[in-house]
Amino acid sequence: MTGGSVLQFNEKDHAAIYKHLKQLPKYREFLSRFRIFYSQADEKEMDCHIKSELKEIMNLPGSELDINYMCFIDIMKDWWQHEEYFLKDTNSRDKDPLRKTSERVKATLVAKILDQRISELDELKIKYEKSALKYMKQLTKTHKPVLIFAPGNSTTLTAAKIHQMLSDTEHIILNLQQLIRYKTEVMSAWKCMFDVLVVESDSSAEVSPELFNELSGFLDGNFAEKKFIFISISEGNIQQIHELRDAFCANLKEGHDSCKFTDIVTECRMLFLNKYVSFQGREVKLSRIVKKDEVDVLNELDCNSISLLLENEKPSIGMRTEDTVKYYIDRTLQCRKHANTRFPAQGEIQHATSGHILQQMQDSGPDLEENLEKETATVWKPSTLLECDGRIILVTNEAGMGKSTLLTHLAQQTRDPHPDMWIVRVNINNYTRILHELQTKGCDDKGVIKLLTEAAHIKINEGVVLERRLFNYIYNSTGNMTVLIDGVDEVSPHYTEEVVQVLKFLSKTKIKRIWVTSRNSVMERLETEFECQSYSLAPFSEKDQKLFLLKFWKETCPETEDGYLENLANRVVKLSTEQLTVQDKNFMGIPLQSWLLAEMFKGSVKECSTSKSVQLPEYINTVMLYDLYVEKKWDIYLSDKKLSDRTNVNAQNDDAELYKSFMHNHMAAALVAILSTQQLEKLNDKTIAEGAREFLKKITAGLEKRVL
Repeated sequence: MTGGSVLQFNEKDHAAIYKHLKQLPKYREFLSRFRIFYSQADEKEMDCHIKSELKEIMNLPGSELDINYMCFIDIMKDWWQHEEYFLKDTNSRDKDPLRKTSERVKATLVAKILDQRISELDELKIKYEKSALKYMKQLTKTHKPVLIFAPGNSTTLTAAKIHQMLSDTEHIILNLQQLIRYKTEVMSAWKCMFDVLVVESDSSAEVSPELFNELSGFLDGNFAEKKFIFISISEGNIQQIHELRDAFCANLKEGHDSCKFTDIVTECRMLFLNKYVSFQGREVKLSRIVKKDEVDVLNELDCNSISLLLENEKPSIGMRTEDTVKYYIDRTLQCRKHANTRFPAQGEIQHATSGHILQQMQDSGPDLEENLEKETATVWKPSTLLECDGRIILVTNEAGMGKSTLLTHLAQQTRDPHPDMWIVRVNINNYTRILHELQTKGCDDKGVIKLLTEAAHIKINEGVVLERRLFNYIYNSTGNMTVLIDGVDEVSPHYTEEVVQVLKFLSKTKIKRIWVTSRNSVMERLETEFECQSYSLAPFSEKDQKLFLLKFWKETCPETEDGYLENLANRVVKLSTEQLTVQDKNFMGIPLQSWLLAEMFKGSVKECSTSKSVQLPEYINTVMLYDLYVEKKWDIYLSDKKLSDRTNVNAQNDDAELYKSFMHNHMAAALVAILSTQQLEKLNDKTIAEGAREFLKKITAGLEKRVL
């Protein structure tokens, strides 16, 4: 179990030692029994082995393991130093170290557990108003056995109330498991040391009828001042309650406790602000969220919420902020003005080379719109969501530029300097049901709150209301919140008006920042409505491209040598510039397309990790690249945009038909881009040009979502 090695002597391998000792009596017997142990486990590791065996053999709960271990070690040391018998040679129970440990520890533990729970309740520093104690006093005054159902999922609040009520009476409080384990010792102490035995139910504990029968018999004796109070949660162990009622019969008084935050004295309420919660994945003091002079915001807390805070359970509030991908590249935003996007009519398209197919793949890039008018750009590299002027920040770009990834990164970066900031991310395409309700019933504050609470995954119907209470408080009072509305173009033009109304409502609140991302199709409408400037993401520079490739390959293939990765990154960027650049429009300037090339050459990176003779590529396989691009875009459309269940058989059939239409429309658009008007007229299929024109019109209007 503990590892290490043992040296055992024998005459064949250690002849010199045997020869050296042969003059001594019984040297052979000595050497046959002598062992040298070396490279053994250290003391800490040995402690773990001994504790593990003690726990199993003595059937110890984890809370009692350490004290049993220390007692066992003391007994063993005493045996080593003072006794003259071998443990294997005696069957005496008095000499059994495990039995001696159990008996010695019991006396120590009983004394400890009699004070343990009371000490814990004292440390909570929870005190109730006199009015809150009145019902409890009436309930326990006239009956010796009492069953009290505690509110919520914890007995702590009721136990604290009973402890305060019994402050002038000798009493102990322990859980059912402890009573079962130390019944004899507890009963003995009850006779002479205290008057009221309070037991908190342990729902998992199995209890025999004999236990409650013995307690009932004790109370029926000549102990007029003795009382027994059993605390159970409302949905407690049914078998325990049955046995309790059966044992005490008509003598048992039953009642239900209640607890409100206002039952606690004002001074004690302030203690709750020093409690910690897990706020969007980070531990934060409640005082960072709730202002000291607004502690009354907690007045409507339920019992479960109060119990969790009291017991330092750090209840979870809000969704954990999503992690940034490890190969993320810091992005630069640039101010955009008068950016008008339109697709050319058929007659304007001139004959082009086959490179225009790749140009169509790049149409999601920020530099590819026709007739794009620009003024001097304001360059800005944000590090958090709050480092900007204005409350509404628009980020508008075509697909693949990394708008959503930017929001993920900035949200994560905001957590450190602003751990108390509630960040609500609304992937708006996931909430079209709510947008439809706003469209049919009208947009109001109630509908906007519903959108935000669903996006923030606020638990509405569960017992713990702390999360919902804090969300409403921040939204209505402090405004310490940032709302990210991602992918507005995905629901436009069908729900453009509803999104605009939602933004108008949010702009009237105290919310610190509102970030909105969209493709360029709705940029002008948003700018006009909110009189704010939109930003675009600057394309990857050549340095960014190389850094992205290096980060991606190191993350996905960490075993590959850095030197080869750097050489490969330089070569891929160079080949991209030479073979994929069309009219000075850099293919890898678009992050999605840099990702495609990183994926495409991942095989070469893996091959290099197993072979040192791998050569750098001499060209980029554009057919393979195009297939990978189409596959990625189609996957994004189905999973992220259409929210399709890819495992559903009917969905698979429908998606297959959609894919045919998807490919047909893009091939038609590619032909229109490649061929001149005269060449198009010579095609046998006269519907291609018209179909492509309709397809491009839908893209311009924002109606077509399946766009490469």
